[in-house]
This record gives sequence, C-alpha cells and structure tokens, in this order.
Amino acid sequence: MKNYDGDWIEGDDLIATEARLMNNVWYSVNINGVRHGFFKSNRGIKQGDPLSLSVFIIGTELLSRLTNSLMNTNFVPYFTERNGPKINHLCYTDDTILFSFCDPTSLELLMSKLNQYEQVSGQLVNKYKSGFYVPFKDDDPRINEIKRITGFSHCPFTMTYLGCPIYFGRKRVISNRLQGWQCKFLSYGGKAVLIKSVLYVMPLHLLAVIQPTKTTLDQIDKIVANFFWARSKQEQEDFLLVKYCKRSHPVAQKWGNGQSNVWRRLMDIKSKVEPHIFWKIGKGDVSFWWDNWSRLGAIASIFQLGRASKITKVNEFMNGGLWNLDKLLQVLPLDMVHTIKKELDIDVNKADHPYWLLEDKGNFTCKSA
Repeated sequence: MKNYDGDWIEGDDLIATEARLMNNVWYSVNINGVRHGFFKSNRGIKQGDPLSLSVFIIGTELLSRLTNSLMNTNFVPYFTERNGPKINHLCYTDDTILFSFCDPTSLELLMSKLNQYEQVSGQLVNKYKSGFYVPFKDDDPRINEIKRITGFSHCPFTMTYLGCPIYFGRKRVISNRLQGWQCKFLSYGGKAVLIKSVLYVMPLHLLAVIQPTKTTLDQIDKIVANFFWARSKQEQEDFLLVKYCKRSHPVAQKWGNGQSNVWRRLMDIKSKVEPHIFWKIGKGDVSFWWDNWSRLGAIASIFQLGRASKITKVNEFMNGGLWNLDKLLQVLPLDMVHTIKKELDIDVNKADHPYWLLEDKGNFTCKSA
C-alpha cells in the first residue's frame, strides 16, 4: 500500500495508517442546506472511502478463516457424500451462507466463531435479518433447539441465492407457473410469447450451474409442448378424437397410412386392452354399441355391427335411473337383457367410471398390464 507521497507502507505502519483512517471519522448533519455541528463515529470509515473495499475484504477473509478453523474441531460440516468436499460457508459480497450439521455441538462451535468475529471486527450479526433453513417438518423439536442456540428465526424453503433457487426435495417450477395460465384464453401467438419470454428464461440460472439429465430436459420440453398445443388433458383427448375418429368410434377405428406413430401404437394395443376395461354406468354417457359396459365386450363387436352408430349412448336405454327393458329388447336378445337387469346397477348421481378388470380395486397398474 502507498501513502500520498508514493512511498510503500508495510507491516506495523500499514496497520497504524488504517487505524488512523478508521478512527478519524466525523459526521455533520445538514438541515435545509446548513450544517449543524459535528459528531465522531465510533467505528467504520467514511462512506465512499477507497479504503472501504480493502477493509471489507479483510473482514470477509477473517470470517472465512474463522469458519475454516472449525474443521479442526468436533464441528460437522455439510457434505453430499463422505468422500466429497466439505463446505462450511459461502460468501459473495455481503451475502453469507453458513453450513452446519444440526447437532448442538456443531451449532455452538459455529456461534462461538461468529461471536469471536464480532469482537475482533466490530461488526455485529443482525439476528433479526438472519435465518436458518432445515429439511425438517415445522413441528420437529430440533427447530426450537436451533433457535435457542443461534437466536435466528426459522425460514421455510425455497430461498434464492445469486438468482438460483435453493430448495429441499423436488420443485416443479415450470409446472407451478403454468397452473395460473391454464384457464386464460390465449392464442397460439400469445402462448409462444409466454414460452419464449418466461418459461424458457426461468431455469437459466439453475441450468448454468448444474448439468441436467436428458430426462429433465425432455420433461421441460414435454411440459412446454403440452401447454402450447392444449391447455388440459381433456383437450388433448378431444384433439385425437377430432383428428382420427370423425365418423367412427375409437374401438372401431383402424390405423391408416399417413397417420402418426402414436396413433398407430394405440391401435396396435387396442385389441389387448379393451377386453379388460369395463365401464360402471352412472349417467350413461358412454357409447351403447362400442364401450364395454355390459362386461361382455363391445356389443357391436359381439353382433358384428361394424357400422353401428358411435353417438348412441347408454342413457338412451334408461328411464328414471332404471333400465328401459322394452327398448333394450328391441336391439338385444332376451338372455342378454336379463343379465343386464340382474347384474348391472345404475347410479345416475355419478359419472360413468372405467374399471380395470385385472385389479381388484379397478385401478390401472403397469404391473397388471
């Protein structure tokens, strides 16, 4: 360091010079353009003093060395794996994060270093603006123990450090943002603007410091594509129906040249899946001829009615929550009508519900398939 004459200052002279600069600080109050007296500052240096940056670095280095000295004690630092690097603090300008295990010994050692830093530097830790984050539930007794030792308040995840969200567990950032947009009437141009200016910008900070897996990137693209082409699962199903099943029911439809591979795969597995899907009748909105609501399979397939109407619904053969036997007898044989009357109940207060016959509870599982 040089003085005003250009000579180098070293050792004790440097310390003495810094001490004089920091101790010889006076302030005056300016009221309506007029200064009123002076008063001396007990600590710190004048605002804007070129020395402030050097003093700040010296203070930060002191804090860093004090926390690093914890590694020679019974302090347990943060680590992701036993053979990996052990971290006890991160510093960037005036933002500091301290890492510690939650045992009382580690916390008390950490607080002793902070107290030592306050005594040496003259800077005080503002405990009202400081907080701690833990992966525990709010009713965990360890939280109160940490409050007692540190004097800090408990803060819930998520926190943001240098623009990067830090959280515990899995957080669906893009999916949560989309929930507020699903009900809005947006054109394709409007959705394209939101995707480019908001959705693709949100993960930039996080993706800059980590190496995401291919599955993660594919999942982001999938979420964005679903938002752009359809706002809900029902709309996606309606899209397939309108595109491929304008004149016939999906059960009666076949794959044709020029159609997508996804639709081709659906048509390939249809014959294996449909016999195991049974519709419990509620309001009767399912197809009378093509959906398996009788437990016998699609009626159109049983009687080889390839041109049966897809718009004929089961509720057209119901009357007041009961089966209309006369109308059923007009299209079905007597033994089948008796089976329907005896074994199939109707609950018009509920919607029609698909039942997976290979599971006792009726819920589809990949294992049973």
